[in-house]
Amino acid sequence: MQIESLALVIHHLETGINGNSLAIVAHEFRQSESGPQLGPGRVFNSSDKRAMAKILVDEINTDIELLSECCLVSNLETLTWYRPRAKASICMHGKDLNVPLPNLVFLCHKGKLFVKAFKGTKRPNFDTDLFSSSLPNMYEQGSWCSGGNRLPEHPTQRDIAKIETMFFESPFTHSGSEPFPGTTIDTWLETLQEKQSFPIKALIPSRLTLGTWINRITRGF
Repeated sequence: MQIESLALVIHHLETGINGNSLAIVAHEFRQSESGPQLGPGRVFNSSDKRAMAKILVDEINTDIELLSECCLVSNLETLTWYRPRAKASICMHGKDLNVPLPNLVFLCHKGKLFVKAFKGTKRPNFDTDLFSSSLPNMYEQGSWCSGGNRLPEHPTQRDIAKIETMFFESPFTHSGSEPFPGTTIDTWLETLQEKQSFPIKALIPSRLTLGTWINRITRGF
């Protein structure tokens, strides 16, 4: 059995006021007759980081998933998929409503859910313009107020149906801060219930593309 060992030494550097930083140095770890020894140090570079990331991902992700038609992004912390326009049953202030909804994009990231809408009949791509979902309980970036619901920290495609069911079956109680058509969210949903399909002209632009939205949520820019 061959064992390859690498020791990482983390140095805390104090370079003055508000000048603290960390430096990582890699050392080959050797076993000798006199005992364990550290080899010469070298900077832990980008190649080392990629190699370590691959080892960690391979260790955690042991199952292979076939990408479904609706899945857009899938990695260890993030799952993005879309739901074509269709009707859905929701509960607003204890009242059950069956309303038509636009195409929706769901993004589950580190245990939080974000939802936006988009136009068209094709599969969305990174340049697709996004719109407000026109739904209650939605906040900045399309974040959903999940109440007491717990979302997976490491979502997989197997979670899609469960997350959508959780989203639509959870009580909607308030308008949130994301804009929606109409004077109040209650009157908007009651008006929407009378329609056979969602009025696309009512969608409110979010000034984001799908790619920009994903990067803002997952990378902070």
